[in-house]
Amino acid sequence: MRRLIPLVIAVAIALSLMPGCRPRQPKASMLDAEGAVVSATLPAAGPAADLQLLKGFHQLESGLWRWTMGQFAFALGTPEQSLSRGALLEIHYSLPESLSKVSQRHLKVTVNGIPVPERTTLEAGDQTIRIPIPSSSLGSTVSTIECELDHFVPAGTMEKRELGLIFFAARLSSQ
Repeated sequence: MRRLIPLVIAVAIALSLMPGCRPRQPKASMLDAEGAVVSATLPAAGPAADLQLLKGFHQLESGLWRWTMGQFAFALGTPEQSLSRGALLEIHYSLPESLSKVSQRHLKVTVNGIPVPERTTLEAGDQTIRIPIPSSSLGSTVSTIECELDHFVPAGTMEKRELGLIFFAARLSSQ
């Protein structure tokens, strides 16, 4: 048995050095200033969430989604083609009708400190909103998206937490 251990280690090292087995290096456009990988797609769960959810998000629930607060922010890798063409920001969310007496909610979005001109109307239920982002607003490698809801449930009203919307995922893609 002791003779097999060095053989197994040698085989594992040899396999890891084969071209098809090496981990791919991320593109420079997907790295932040510290060299950490920042994906253009952000699910509410998983390792990317720990790096890319910046503020205003509660703990993961049911392994799939998170409540946001009234203001929240996240980072997305900027696709290279979007630097010349612009991008499309997609946010997959759910908004329970029972949380608010307000019939319409609006979302104000800022990308890298530059406001997106139009406010987006949020509809109740499971939805995906699509917001065009001009190339002039995008960061060269990473874009920081800040969102602000005009109506949310204040902390202490229904529970201890402030509740905005249910966040499933976000994505930044080239137009």
